[in-house]
Amino acid sequence: DGESKPADQVLPGAEKDFKLYFDERLTAKQALNMIQYCRDGGFINGSTSLITFDMLTFNAALNIFCLGSVSFTWEKGGKIKWNYI
Repeated sequence: DGESKPADQVLPGAEKDFKLYFDERLTAKQALNMIQYCRDGGFINGSTSLITFDMLTFNAALNIFCLGSVSFTWEKGGKIKWNYI
């Protein structure tokens, strides 16, 4: 149908997700360009109700990874609820 993602390339439950990867090597201008790309492509618009940021960091001194997630939910009236794990 031209709109479905290939099933062998998508994790179960993530069929409707749009993932965008920001890297620490991005300049501020490059990061803003990526956000604009989402707006221009309709991935972020007035109907967006949820954005989740997953972050993976590495502390070389302690030799440990940290995975965190922050979700922002837009409610009717414009209030933004957030949660993290």
